[in-house]
Amino acid sequence: MEDGKKHCLGDVDSMISMALEASGQLRSLTLSGGTERRTASISFPEVICDSTKFKYVKVLKFEGYRFMGKGLPEGIKKLVNLRFLSLKGSALETLPSSIGQLQYLETLDIRVFPTITVPDVLCKLKGLKHLYFSPRTEVEGLNNLRFLGAIVNIRKEKNDLPQMLKYLNSNRHNLREAQLEIYASGEVLLPFLDLLSCHCLHQLSLWWGRCEFQKVEPPLSPSNLSELSLLQCSIEGDPMSVLGDLPNLRRLLFLLVDLVDRKVMIIDANAFPKLASLEIIGIKNLEKWVVAEGCMPNLSHLTIDRCEALEMIPDGLRFITTLRKLEIKMPEEFIVQRIHGIDGRGGPDHDKICHVPVIAIESYGSKKSELLIQPTDDSSSEESYSSGDCNCYPSLKPLLH
Repeated sequence: MEDGKKHCLGDVDSMISMALEASGQLRSLTLSGGTERRTASISFPEVICDSTKFKYVKVLKFEGYRFMGKGLPEGIKKLVNLRFLSLKGSALETLPSSIGQLQYLETLDIRVFPTITVPDVLCKLKGLKHLYFSPRTEVEGLNNLRFLGAIVNIRKEKNDLPQMLKYLNSNRHNLREAQLEIYASGEVLLPFLDLLSCHCLHQLSLWWGRCEFQKVEPPLSPSNLSELSLLQCSIEGDPMSVLGDLPNLRRLLFLLVDLVDRKVMIIDANAFPKLASLEIIGIKNLEKWVVAEGCMPNLSHLTIDRCEALEMIPDGLRFITTLRKLEIKMPEEFIVQRIHGIDGRGGPDHDKICHVPVIAIESYGSKKSELLIQPTDDSSSEESYSSGDCNCYPSLKPLLH
């Protein structure tokens, strides 16, 4: 289906009918109506609640739809064998209370927009192990969860985080992994240390708000955080001096952050022991970046993108022998003077990165891009670059173009 196209109920019914005819006993049904910004409008097809036709359905995905009315009907309870239910990217007002009768449901994805009213029945789902949800979802009583993915809002008038932290730090659950995506208003202070104290927190994205790294004193509490994204935040102090002590951090992204009181970032020796991917994108006022010998011993992918005030490539990159892919997108003047050299024989930064097997360079202004592949024993073809999953946050790239 094309994104943004308004679907009539007959379109969806016909697709469901074809699926039934093709399979006989349907066990999985996936329908996609578009993206969050461009959704198809439908009423929920009542035929899905026909227990005779959908008796064996275990997986049901209705993603990217704008549900007219309130959304799911009470009859959803008839899908007694349902294990997986996803409404991701859809728009609906509420979940029916009858969803509490789906005793075999293991995964529920209700990351919908703008918000959804969830009845106080999720605690009845004793088999629920994986839950993805948006704000205003009650998490108390969900003691059998193994995975939790949540969107949390922090605003002066309403703060959903304390309730979430209370749940994550309690002993009343069996969570193995939590992922949080936090949206804060511009002046709200982000409680970074409180978040690190949640031992089950593995992935964290912080949008907007303020981070006061200059007030964080080592040693940090033990943390299992493996992925961290700082997006359009205001940063006070040097984040590298704090984040470098996270023992399990493997992926780190800075996107369009603002360095408030200093224009320098320093990575000390022995910092970031497990970091594999680092992306520094759109930090307009970063002037100097120091990388000490001995840091980031496992770094394999590095992106430096649109940091227009940066004076040079860090000298310490020459010591990171594990680096396999390097992506640089900078002004043409920087590329010519620092990497290629005015005479084309190599600039002062050329020797710092020449050991990297795959280098992608793009200079904007001229819109000239190039792919450089160094001849090494284990990486000497363009295919090795294009087929690799070197971008840890693909959904964020379009924001920059």
